[in-house]
Amino acid sequence: MTQLKIETAWALSKGERNAQEDVLHLWFEPSDRSGYIIIADGMGGHTSGDVASSLAVEAIDGSLTAHWAQKDTLRDNMRTYLPELINTANTRLAHYIKSSPNTAGMGTTLLTAIIIEGQLYWASVGDSPLYLLRNKRLIQLNDDHSMARQIDQMVHAGQLTKEAAQDHPNRNALTSVIMGDVIGDMDCSVSPFEMRKGDTLIATTDGISSLSQDDLIECILSSNQSAKEISASIIAKIDALKNPNQDNLALCVAQIT
Repeated sequence: MTQLKIETAWALSKGERNAQEDVLHLWFEPSDRSGYIIIADGMGGHTSGDVASSLAVEAIDGSLTAHWAQKDTLRDNMRTYLPELINTANTRLAHYIKSSPNTAGMGTTLLTAIIIEGQLYWASVGDSPLYLLRNKRLIQLNDDHSMARQIDQMVHAGQLTKEAAQDHPNRNALTSVIMGDVIGDMDCSVSPFEMRKGDTLIATTDGISSLSQDDLIECILSSNQSAKEISASIIAKIDALKNPNQDNLALCVAQIT
């Protein structure tokens, strides 16, 4: 059986925001066959969004590091471990807010993608998407905890026009987030997703939403299947839009070879 390898590249962009509240961390074994990606998007407009995203990423990384030596056992227990992983980040925020009451109200989205020998698992809260391109078809693997999905469903039902949906004032409102309190929804993969040679995985924050899916597919397919080139192409495409409202962006491209 051919063992799959993973080529990664990452990028951060402040966009048109005054501060960078997105945080990204990735780690892969020297064999490039197993590792993980963590992305958090601090809540814009809330106090200490950058602190919230940093705390969440540190908590997730600490837990994964502590368990990685027994990654086969970890893989066998993902169904229970992934919700616990999210709660670890949520508890870290709760403790910080308790010790620093002036940060009450801060929050973050969270996306963790774990690949162990070709098997993908994820845990997410919020609207940071995990995309897969396979056979020139792009799909989002994780759930979107924002009003965007509900608004798009209204378009499919004929209740809204596509133009009205794109400009809807509540489109980016989050329905679930990590704030050190009760978490509304979390999406944890209940079984492994089997990666294939030629797959492209993109873990990112919602700053990528400036691009249409067709634009994103074009960036991937026109970049000669190199993770570094795909990452650079996406950033260049977004910069070329000159969107005055461009949000922070963090993205990691994982190319399966």
